[in-house]
Amino acid sequence: MQSHQLQSRNSYTAKEKKSISQRRSKTVLQDNRHSVSQLRSMNTTVQPKEISAVKSVPESNPIQKEAFKNSSPATNVSGETIQCIPLWKKLATGAVAVGGAAAMIAGAPILGGIAMGGSALYGGYKAYHEHQRNKTFRNVDTELNQYAPGINPNVTLNPPAVGRSQTIFHHPMGGPGPAGPLVGRTYGIDINPLDPTGEGVTDPDMVASALTHEKTHIANDQSYDSNLARHSTTAPTNMTNAELGGGMGPGSRVHTVMANVTALRATVLNDRQVPVQWRGYIRNRLAYINTAMNPLLEYDTVTNELLHFMKAKGIEADSKSAQAITRMAKDNHARR
Repeated sequence: MQSHQLQSRNSYTAKEKKSISQRRSKTVLQDNRHSVSQLRSMNTTVQPKEISAVKSVPESNPIQKEAFKNSSPATNVSGETIQCIPLWKKLATGAVAVGGAAAMIAGAPILGGIAMGGSALYGGYKAYHEHQRNKTFRNVDTELNQYAPGINPNVTLNPPAVGRSQTIFHHPMGGPGPAGPLVGRTYGIDINPLDPTGEGVTDPDMVASALTHEKTHIANDQSYDSNLARHSTTAPTNMTNAELGGGMGPGSRVHTVMANVTALRATVLNDRQVPVQWRGYIRNRLAYINTAMNPLLEYDTVTNELLHFMKAKGIEADSKSAQAITRMAKDNHARR
């Protein structure tokens, strides 16, 4: 029976062969139309030639299929060449994109690290100036307190007759005449709590800073050789004999003091780290130095007074005004 079927297939007439060929052509055309319809739904237009090429690649090997598709440029319906991107370029582009994303993600910690580093530097800067002021304050305080046993009677907080705080010198022999040797000199201090610095205002920090001011007069008297032979009626200076002999012209100690004070008053005026409510007060205290003969008498005293006052008021040590006061107080302490 099998041989009969084979024989019957080999004995097709020419008419039957033509009919079979037409049916096969119709089937291939339908397959091509179906493939074109699928590609159009993907918004891709290619020639039937490319369709056949794509169809001839095994579906089970997508990498080989991709390489085959990219082996030659395709054209669209207008005849324009469609640039095909090789697989290696696509992979390289993806790698760059991934790397860029990683860099962007990593950028946040880097920027955060920079910000943290800047914050740490600024914190270190502030801490340094706070340390410098505290160190200078302690050194000055230790110096002034060593003369406490010579303050006799003790400091009083009664408004003196002159209306302002003052240091009273007790002449060893009751005066007049030279005060005698430094050893054995005694002093009295009166603080007016109602107007401790002569500015017509008061608060506890002003009272405390006024006491620092008066103690510095005693330190001056004990430290500068210009006070060795002074009389009981003269105030202790804050300069040496050599500096007093230099006059008040350019290059003299007095000229330097007045220039420092003038510059600092301008700094305080524009220092945003100094509260507005205290700028005028501080500038008035500095002006007191440059009045009449006060550069010879009040430079060290007012400098120490403001070192105490600005620290007590919480004016930041890294402010330009506080830095200048700290430098001046440190220099004066070293000179005494």
